[in-house]
Formats: sequence, C-alpha cells, structure tokens
Amino acid sequence: MDDDVVRTWAGERPRLLGLAYRLTGSRADAEDLVQEAFGRLAVAEGVAQPAAWLTTVTTRLAIDHLRLSRVQREVYVGPWLPEPVEEGFADPGDDLELAESVSLALLRVMESMTPVERAAFVLHDVFGYSHREVADMLDRSHSAIRQAAARGRRRVREQRPPFEPDRARRQDVAERFLEAARGADLDGLMAVLSPDVVFRSDGGGVVHAARKELVGADRVTKFLLALAAGRPDGTAELAWVNASPALRLSADGALVSVMALQVGPDGRIAEINAVLNPAKLGGIT
Repeated sequence: MDDDVVRTWAGERPRLLGLAYRLTGSRADAEDLVQEAFGRLAVAEGVAQPAAWLTTVTTRLAIDHLRLSRVQREVYVGPWLPEPVEEGFADPGDDLELAESVSLALLRVMESMTPVERAAFVLHDVFGYSHREVADMLDRSHSAIRQAAARGRRRVREQRPPFEPDRARRQDVAERFLEAARGADLDGLMAVLSPDVVFRSDGGGVVHAARKELVGADRVTKFLLALAAGRPDGTAELAWVNASPALRLSADGALVSVMALQVGPDGRIAEINAVLNPAKLGGIT
C-alpha cells in the first residue's frame, strides 16, 4: 500500500468495521469485507474521495455477502445469532443510538430485513447519510431507498424489544441476575426476568443448545437453573458485549458461551441471547 492508502486505512478502518459489522452481524466477515475494500482501493485510480469510495464499496460487498449467506442461514441449526464483539470494536462510543445499533437484540431484528433494507436503514438511521447519498451509493432511486429505509425502520419498531438506556441501571440488573444464578435462587431470578422474557441459544449444531426459543420467566428460570446445575465447575463473570451487559461463561479455563442481556425500561430482562457456537466466540477474550 502507498502512504495515502496507509493513512486512509488508519483513519477509516474503525468506522468501516462498524459499518460492515452492523450490515453482516459477523466480526470475521466485517474484517474480511473491509480488507477487500482497501485492497480494491490500493489498485484503483483517480479516487478523489477515498472515505466515501470505501463506504460505497464496503456496503456493496456487504450486500453481496448477505445475499449469499441468506441461503446458509436458512439451513442453520437452531436460532442464528450475531457474533458478539467486545466494546470498542464496532465503535459505538458514547452515542446511545450507535450503541443500541450493535446490540444482539437489534442485529437479530435486522436479519429479517432484505439486504437493501438493511443497508438503507444502517446508512441512513444509524450513520446519518441522507436518502439521496444512500441512493447514490447503492445505485438506486431516491424513492426506492426512502421506502427501503422506512420498511427497515418499521421492522425495528415492530420487533425490537424496548430497552433501558441507563448503563448503570442495566449493570445493576445484570449483577442481580448473576447473583441469583450463582445461588440457584429461583425467586431472585424471577424478580429480574420479565414475565414474557425470551431466551435464545445459538450452538450452530456444533455444541448442545436449545433449538427453539424459550418464552416466559418460569420456563427460562428452570432452564437456567438446570444449565447451572449441569456445569458445577463452570464460572461466570460480568462483561459488556455489543453495548449490553452480558455473562462470560467458562469451563476448564475456556470460554464456552456469551449470554447478552437485554434490559427493558421496567428494569427487568426482556431477552437473553446466548452464543455458544465456538466459531462465533473468537472476538471475545
């Protein structure tokens, strides 16, 4: 790479990784797509605005990737969840909307969008590009992109669980959840779970995991207590992944699961998304 591309790499890579991750839900795929975009920049000629050019190329690569991966996800064993990432990777900073846009709960909702809807929603609603700018990036009409973004927004409005924006309150709920789980405290768990809490686990057919969603505080509590009893030598610690409180579960010193907690505005956990597929845990230390 020449010096200009190297400087652009240093300045633009974090933002592009954040974009690609929100578009794909995969850290590994995001890194590959951004690498590919920079590889194309290195051999391109006459690029007057490399940041805008890279945004366009990364987005188009992500759309192509989503179209190919959709077939694979249709035959995926059990629920499919995004690949969890530690804070800082997708660059949410202190912006609440950017932070929420990498939550596993919202990324899962984005899976219901078409690739163009997802790109239009992420570029316009999350990154703040105008509909006309997005239309130019995707070589679509202004009205088509406006409608695609609106459809994506409607899916989020209808499917995303409400969330508690206060970080300290979410931390407190997560601590009480962990304490109750460690103590096999049935009443304590019931107190921090929403009555209609949803539990999902993604083992990818590689490790044992529930293949259907569990709904309701009673069912989820019993499942969690049975899970804890089945791993008496396991350890759990609090962490923050995807801008949400989570539990890092380990056994014999190795990470076996990340359990992201979506805390609702009533101060109770509305969703638990547990990633067990080893292929998806490489970004968590």
